[in-house]
Amino acid sequence: MLPTLVTEPPLTDDWLYEVKYDGFRGLLFWSHEKIELLSRNGKALLPLFPEIAEWLETFSTKAAPFFPLVFDGEITILDNDMKGSFEAIQQRGRLRSPDRITHLANGRPAHYLVFDLLKVNGEWITNQTFLHRKDKLRQLFTELGWPIDVSRVHNSRVQYIPFSPSFSAIWDRVDLFQGEGIVAKKKSSSWEAGKRSSNWKKIKRKVIGTCFITAFDETNDYYTVAVFAENHHIETIGQVKHGFSKHDEQTLKEVIRLNGNKQHNLWTIHPSICIDISYLEQSKQQLREPSFERFRLDFPVHQCTITSFRLQQLHLPDDVNITHPEKVIWPLDGRTKLDYLHYLREMAPFMLPFLHNRPLTVVRYPDGVDEESFFQKNCPSYAPSFIQTVEHDGQQMMVCQGLKELIWLGNQVAIEFHTPFHHLSNEYVSEIVLDLDPPSEQAFPLAIHAALLLKEKLDEFGLISFVKYSGKKGLQIYVPLPLHTYRWGDTAPFLKTLAEWLVSQHPDWFTTERMKERRGDRLYVDYVQHHRKKTIISPYSVRGTSKGRVAAPLFWEELKESFQPDQFTMDFVRERVKKIGCPFQQFDTSRNKQPFEPIRQFFTNGLS
Repeated sequence: MLPTLVTEPPLTDDWLYEVKYDGFRGLLFWSHEKIELLSRNGKALLPLFPEIAEWLETFSTKAAPFFPLVFDGEITILDNDMKGSFEAIQQRGRLRSPDRITHLANGRPAHYLVFDLLKVNGEWITNQTFLHRKDKLRQLFTELGWPIDVSRVHNSRVQYIPFSPSFSAIWDRVDLFQGEGIVAKKKSSSWEAGKRSSNWKKIKRKVIGTCFITAFDETNDYYTVAVFAENHHIETIGQVKHGFSKHDEQTLKEVIRLNGNKQHNLWTIHPSICIDISYLEQSKQQLREPSFERFRLDFPVHQCTITSFRLQQLHLPDDVNITHPEKVIWPLDGRTKLDYLHYLREMAPFMLPFLHNRPLTVVRYPDGVDEESFFQKNCPSYAPSFIQTVEHDGQQMMVCQGLKELIWLGNQVAIEFHTPFHHLSNEYVSEIVLDLDPPSEQAFPLAIHAALLLKEKLDEFGLISFVKYSGKKGLQIYVPLPLHTYRWGDTAPFLKTLAEWLVSQHPDWFTTERMKERRGDRLYVDYVQHHRKKTIISPYSVRGTSKGRVAAPLFWEELKESFQPDQFTMDFVRERVKKIGCPFQQFDTSRNKQPFEPIRQFFTNGLS
């Protein structure tokens, strides 16, 4: 069963909505005799995805009471929870070497994301309603102990695609994560083999870009499109063929033949015809699913630049205005404000949960990181109306609640984002944080050693902890707490005792001495910073340093002697999150799992 492509979603109550993931569509046939995952044309897919085959094998005994089973789903390699990687899945699909397949499966494993149940206990249920099949599928996943949502960092290779009754809610999430789109499914629809049905409708999230035509190939009817780069150099961005009406295409061909030059079957033309195109993604001079939208007779051709094209790629609301995108912020590598805004746009899904509902302090570098900077707490008078504020310690402080606010702040060249250890109600502590500050970057191994000792002790108490590279020379240890539960007086004694315990393990290495000149070569264990009026660098915030490192969440197993702080640049962190996910993804869900209440009674007497 295949969805029909539409431009407008159905919005009546008899529809449900699912995230559409890029990947290989596949039916899974699972029985006592075999496990088989077949593509739409009957090709066996499991040889390309041994990690999925192995996962299914481990659950064969547990799933046996439900055999034979048939699932419908998508094999994908996730960039994030809402988006599959087209490039990564295509790369895997081209492989033939078992060794190479295994190498990629270990390095960046795929998921089989299931959205439909067609057969269970040997009974075909394709004639039952989609809503009924979905309920049965969820029940089955619950019985098997499999996740009932999609998670980039969950180790389950088979996951369930949930639905939403609200199009706008799920569309906002897809847009934030820059996903491919949504599939709308009629609640009452049956499953029809091999048929493209209007009961399933796909809506794709496309970006509009303005460019000009440079060539037309008569052999395949493709138009080459480009923009101006530096020094008026013409940079090709891709090719487009579809979307033209008959009249538009005839007119365009006539203009090219009258004004262009022909060599063999290729016409070339001087930049003069501006058009808008829509597409899913663009990279390496290729556009994915490009389509002509309209001629731009109003658009001066000299304004078709790589800068304006990349600005359009941000896919921002109209009320977010970007100024001076070409301004160089990091002179060391020539990184511009536009580069920084692209970092914020891509990392927004991972940054915003740690900014939401917290008073914000930013450090701004209006003339670049090598020039004067300043802290800003008060919301400026010129801030747009969508910037929310909160009264905090006598100041009207900004609160970054969404993408618009984040990008607006980025346009103000707010580089560092600092937040308190509490949400808008400052009576309650949201997380305990211990800052490990070595005397120099060369002494970073001290921070690793201290962090691992703390992890071991926190594990003894059953506390779930997280670790973050500070973006400079240290590490920060987080223990999330249940919200609106513990006050500052409840956490301060524990944190102080924990810090003192750490120092007692190696007093020659660690200290709680606040006076810098008295620390010598010892690492400073900063528990005093954890205070109602203090802040900490927010996860994924860039630092206002010449190299622009990122305050990056880490997995505990990454803390080894080989750890290299220097590599945590914006580009590295963006790719890293795609490949291994966000180490802080379970941060909020861990809050209510923390056994902190009985620990309170213990730590008042000190750690043993």
